[in-house]
Order: sequence, then C-alpha cells, then structure tokens
Amino acid sequence: MYEQKYFIYFSKKSDLLIPGEKYYIVSCLKNISPISKDYFSEMKKLISYLGEENVYFSFMENGDSNDTTRDELKIFGDFLSSKKIPHKIVTEYVLELDH
Repeated sequence: MYEQKYFIYFSKKSDLLIPGEKYYIVSCLKNISPISKDYFSEMKKLISYLGEENVYFSFMENGDSNDTTRDELKIFGDFLSSKKIPHKIVTEYVLELDH
C-alpha cells in the first residue's frame, strides 16, 4: 500500500489570487480511501483560500473503485451543497461515442 499526501501552501494570499477570477477544479479519482481524509481536508483549505464564491468542482469516479471513494465523494458533495458551491460529481461508468 502507498501513502500520498497533498498539501496546499502559499506564502501570501496575494501570491496567486487574481481579483474576480473563478477557479474550476477537476479531479479524476479512484480508490482514494487511504488518502481521502487528507485530500478532502486540503480541498476545504483550497475553498477557504480561493473563496467559496470563486470555485467550481468537478469530480469523476467511473465506478471502478474497490473502496469507499464513491461514498466519500457523496459526503463531500453534501458539504459543497451546504456551502452552495457549484459542483458536479460523476460516480458511474460513462461512455460516449461520436459516430
């Protein structure tokens, strides 16, 4: 098993923020249970840093996780909804073919 941790750090808030800018945050996830506590904690820090009104989240988990990833995404989706933060969470296999 592996362990990964994700941390967000900026020396000053003004280092990255552009006034009025909106941020679209996209994640494709699979079997993140080992790191989910840290991952979602860091996402909440990112929201706080960027501002709830400035972020949009999109998460994709295509149905092949063998752990609680889908359940944890639903919990995080409920958190985003409670904050009225726009988001899209896909937790099923999606295949679109253009002919």
